[in-house]
Amino acid sequence: MRPLLVLLTLLISLTSCNSSDLTPVKAPDFTLTDALNKKYSLSDYKGRPVIVVFWATWCPYCGNLMPGLEKYYQFYKDDGLEVIAIDIMDEDGDPIAHMKERGFSYRLGLNGDKVAEQWHVKSTPTTFFINRQGEIIARTRISNPDSDRLEELVSNLMEPPQK
Repeated sequence: MRPLLVLLTLLISLTSCNSSDLTPVKAPDFTLTDALNKKYSLSDYKGRPVIVVFWATWCPYCGNLMPGLEKYYQFYKDDGLEVIAIDIMDEDGDPIAHMKERGFSYRLGLNGDKVAEQWHVKSTPTTFFINRQGEIIARTRISNPDSDRLEELVSNLMEPPQK
């Protein structure tokens, strides 16, 4: 009986990590400082689709995912897509230099540990998809930038608003 309980607990935790069919919930607002030392808030992007990724410079899985997010950002930015990379758990890294060296042009959020706590993020990368109404419609731990599921989530996010 005990092994079955352990297995069920593991399966539930794994599926919750890649929950992508969430009932939309209002995304908690946050205010962070970017690479230019300017403050911004998630609410500044009201009416726009937003991808928020929690990452760290030392995370190899983040290193895999983030070029894919740059690809989507470049493809959809003229349609209003915003990508925000929130650096967490990164005391020794230099996220500004890391983003610059890798050629990432989307928004950086520095010192995001409190936001990660507010959003219940426990590991990196964790990515949220926020629709034009400011609702989280998906959360995933995908790190493969070529994942069909990642492409599907971005495509769904970019669908025109319903009238």
